[in-house]
Amino acid sequence: MPKIMLVIAIPFLAVCEFMVVALWLRLTAIRPFLRVLPGRDCPRNTKSANEDDRFVMAVGLRVEEAPGGGQSDVHIECHGMLGWAIGVVAKADVRLCRWCVLGALLPDLDSVSYLFGPEAYGKHHHTFGHSVFTGLLFCAAATAHCRSWKALGLSLLCFGSHLLTDAWLSGWLLYLFWPFSGKGCVFAHAVDLAHPVNLYLVYLSLVAPLALALVYRRTPIELLSPALDRLLVSTFSRATAVCHACGRKANLACARCAKPICSRHATIQRSWTVSCPDCGTEANANDRG
Repeated sequence: MPKIMLVIAIPFLAVCEFMVVALWLRLTAIRPFLRVLPGRDCPRNTKSANEDDRFVMAVGLRVEEAPGGGQSDVHIECHGMLGWAIGVVAKADVRLCRWCVLGALLPDLDSVSYLFGPEAYGKHHHTFGHSVFTGLLFCAAATAHCRSWKALGLSLLCFGSHLLTDAWLSGWLLYLFWPFSGKGCVFAHAVDLAHPVNLYLVYLSLVAPLALALVYRRTPIELLSPALDRLLVSTFSRATAVCHACGRKANLACARCAKPICSRHATIQRSWTVSCPDCGTEANANDRG
């Protein structure tokens, strides 16, 4: 097998293995231990319905205890995948996609309160991380960094996606105006995190990257290395070009001269970029020089 195929196959198989293991652990191995994790048998951040000063009334929201029991799972991977999917569908560049993922995950920053015990977690979860003021600060930072109105819209959408899904699918009250208000809200027909729909969303978060890769030719690997992502997508795409070195079918292209190159004659540089024999020799000469 050519060296390039080994270089591509190893990380690809590692990613696949990680996804399979993560799913297996969620379904089997760690189930007996989930009761000691955040969201399992922890004090809920809810009060009884007669304490009206702890709740905010809004359209579609109810002022009573959140539904379901105290048992729930934390599906943070769904939030992250939703943020990445929003960025990809909106055709955002990699830098903006990273902000999208960060915005979709940022509200769960208040989960660090579990480090101080279940009581602290039950009291502070869905407070400072899920506050609209945190969202405004995040959107301002994303817009300033990317310097575009598109960044403002996508950062607002991704941060808001977390709040909306939590209000519908978590069963925990959201304190949207913390620290200026102690009133919490939740959708009237919200379901608990233990509801089967949340497990289905976990499965969807594993399948969605494959579907998006087929349509948009991008994978979540771009968040870590855009060059490696392009290399993986090109390698597993159908060969439609002709290698300029040997005339075989090729699905790769030299990063320097843009000439099509097959896997037999391609060289992978340290930055995960592809070089043809001519450009690779020139690059090596420059490195030695």
